[in-house]
Amino acid sequence: MKIDIEDALATLEDMRHEDSDEGVANALFKVAVAYLERGRIAQADEALDEAYYLCKKLDNHTGRAQICLRWSEVALAKGEAGLAEQHLVEALAVFEAQDDQTGVVGALERLGRVYASVQRDEDACRHFDRALSICEQGGDQVGQLLFLQYTAPLMRRRGLLQEAARYYAGMGDLARAKGDQMREALAWVGMGTCRAEAGDISGGAANLQKARDIFRSLGQLNRAEQVQAEIARFESTDQ
Repeated sequence: MKIDIEDALATLEDMRHEDSDEGVANALFKVAVAYLERGRIAQADEALDEAYYLCKKLDNHTGRAQICLRWSEVALAKGEAGLAEQHLVEALAVFEAQDDQTGVVGALERLGRVYASVQRDEDACRHFDRALSICEQGGDQVGQLLFLQYTAPLMRRRGLLQEAARYYAGMGDLARAKGDQMREALAWVGMGTCRAEAGDISGGAANLQKARDIFRSLGQLNRAEQVQAEIARFESTDQ
C-alpha cells in the first residue's frame, strides 16, 4: 500500500516545528518514498537531497545508506545510470563498514542490475557473483537461485557458454530441490541452448527435451512447442 503523502507531509511539518533534525530527516525520507511511488521524481530528488544533508550532519550512516538506495532509483528514473552507480557504491561502503550482510547483498544486486542495464556485463557478473557467494555462505537458497538466474544469461551474452551452462545447472539443481518446476524448466532451456551453441548438439537437445517435458506437464503447451522448435532447429544444423 502506498504511503499517504498528506500524512507524510504533515509529519514533516511537525518535525520542522519541533526543530528535530533526526525527525525531519526521517520524515523527508518517507515523503521522498511517497513521491517515488507516484513518479514525482523531481520532488523525491529534492526531499532526498535535504535528508542526505541532515544524515551527514548527524553522522547517521545507516540513514545515509538507505537514502542512497532510494536516490539511485531517482537517478535511474532520470536516465542517469552513472549517478545511480555512485549512490549505490556509497551505500555499499556503509553496509560493508557495518558488516550488514543483508545490506551488502541488496546493494550488490542493485549495482549488478544497473551495470547489466548499460551492457557492463562483466561488472554485473562480478557483483552478482559476490552476492551469490554471500548467500551460499549464509545458506540462503532463495538468494542463490536469484543470483544464478541473474548471472547465467549475462555469461551467455558475454559468449562464455560453458560458464553460463554451469550457472544454469546450479539454478536447475536449486529449483528442483525447492520444487520450482517452472524455474527448473527455464534452467534446462538455458543449459541446453548454451551446450548446443557450444557445439554439443546432442547434449543440448537432451537438456531441451527435459524442459519441453516439464512445460508439457505444467500445461505450458506454447512454451513446450517453442522448445521443440529449438530442438528441431539445432538438430537440423547438425546434419
